[in-house]
This record gives sequence, C-alpha cells and structure tokens, in this order.
Amino acid sequence: MGKKVKGKGKGKRKIMPLAVWYEMSERSNLVKNLSLAFKNLPAEKFHSCFIEQLEIHKDKTIDQLDLSGNDLNDTTIEKICETLQEKKHCIQKLLLSANNFGYKGASAVAELLKNSSIHFVDLSGNFLSSSNIFDKNAACFFGQYQNFSGIEALAQAVASAEQEGREIIVKTSLLNWPFFLNEARETLETKKQNLTLR
Repeated sequence: MGKKVKGKGKGKRKIMPLAVWYEMSERSNLVKNLSLAFKNLPAEKFHSCFIEQLEIHKDKTIDQLDLSGNDLNDTTIEKICETLQEKKHCIQKLLLSANNFGYKGASAVAELLKNSSIHFVDLSGNFLSSSNIFDKNAACFFGQYQNFSGIEALAQAVASAEQEGREIIVKTSLLNWPFFLNEARETLETKKQNLTLR
C-alpha cells in the first residue's frame, strides 16, 4: 500500500509506503500513540491499512489509537468496532473525532465499550443523532429527523461500566450528553433498587 511520487530519472516513479505514525514507549510492549489520522483514503483501503497496523502491533498495548479526520461513515465504524472486538487488542484511548458517522456508528462504539479496556473515547465532530447528509442538516438546524438510540446506547455503556467500577470518559460535541448520561445512571439505579426490593 503506498502512493506514487515522481523520482529522479526519465519518467521513473518511486513507490512510497503509506506513512503511519506511531510512538513507542520505553516499555517494548507499549505503543504510546498509533495514528492513522487524516489519511484521506477510500473506506476499504483505510480499513485494510487499519487491520494491517493492528497485526503489526498485535502483541502490544496501544495507549492511544487515533483514527480522527478520515470521513469514516457508519458502515466503516461498525467494521472497525467489530475488528477491535474480534482481535481483542488492549487499547486505552480511542480517537474518532471529525469523521462522518451518526447514530449507527455511535451504537457500534457503545457495543465495543461494553467489553474492552478503553477508558476514553473522543467522538466530537460527528453527528451522532443522524444518519446521512439530509439528517445532519435537519439535526443541526431544525431539530427534526433525529435518532438518539446511539447516544442512549453510549450513555448506558458508560453507566454500566461505572457500576462495575470502570470509568469511561466520552467526549462529544453534544450539549445534551450530560442529560443522557444522568438519565442512564438513574435508570440503572432504579433497576438496582427494584431488584433489591424483590
């Protein structure tokens, strides 16, 4: 995988590898930051590159996985989350900001958070309550055509983790995120009390 650039000589081209930036720590089994941010690749190529990098670092803990700014839609985010669940990588922070996914992608991230080591996820700059361009405009300007199922699933995943003694921080662009999170906490607390009373 790479891109062609002009080299010296008559019409010669040199294949340059796709640059993937990562920073190793003093501990050989820890990758501080694996960055595939702003790669500007088609969805299928991006997913292939992502899998390739996971394979290269398969026996290592990844402190931060940065997939920001790649115009990733719901389908690609769903594939990425499925891959992370299957490969069971130890990832601490997942950065997915400035992409192009909506409530389906948010639901996929919520499912991933249920059974992972991730304790911080950045979803800012995505339209988490919409599913396409028309929805985005409606969600932004008219408050219609919104689907909050993905945000609710995220809030439930965070609240459930808290009850298990795990802290997950979710960064979003949503002003009403605290409302969804508090509602999920209250729902879980009510269920817990009802089970205690039985």
